[in-house]
Order: sequence, then structure tokens, then C-alpha cells
Amino acid sequence: MDMVERGARARDDIVANHPDEELVFFDGLDDAIVGVAEAYGSKLRVCYDYDLCLAVFTKDMGYEDAIEWMGHNVLCAYVGERTPIFLYAAAPVEVVPPQPDQE
Repeated sequence: MDMVERGARARDDIVANHPDEELVFFDGLDDAIVGVAEAYGSKLRVCYDYDLCLAVFTKDMGYEDAIEWMGHNVLCAYVGERTPIFLYAAAPVEVVPPQPDQE
């Protein structure tokens, strides 16, 4: 399963598992979805991996531009109490595509 398939599947699974929730997804960032998160007193929200978001943006721009874009256009976007949140992994995540089965 490649990144695009994984991202689309993650989004579909979240919607299927939480049909009564009005979740907010950011356009174009399905590949960076890691799941949903909640905390006491807040509503369920979609959670994205910050490094994977950068990986999505660096397909179309340089790394420094991707960081700036994330800061100004994604992290600062507030779309209500269901605004997605971002995970900053303790160690950067290396995404390795699955290898075909060896027979």
C-alpha cells in the first residue's frame, strides 16, 4: 500500500469508525493522518504527523518553504473546536514503502 492509498484509507476508516462526529480534515494532507485524538473536555479531532505534512508539501516546494507554509497556512488555521491537531514525533518518522512479498 503506497502513501496515497494509506492516507485515503486512514481517512475512510476514521469516518467509518466515527460516523456521528463532525470531523475536520485538511485538504491534501490525507497522507499525513495518524488517527484521531481527544482530551478531557474537548471534542474528537483528526491528528496529523507534522513531519509527514512537510513530506507532502516538499513534493511541490523546498523544505524551508514547506516549514513556512505549515506555520502560516496550516498550524495557524483555526476552523473551530474540531480544528485538527499535529503530532511532533520524538524522533522523525521515516516512511518506507512496503516491499512486494518475497516468495
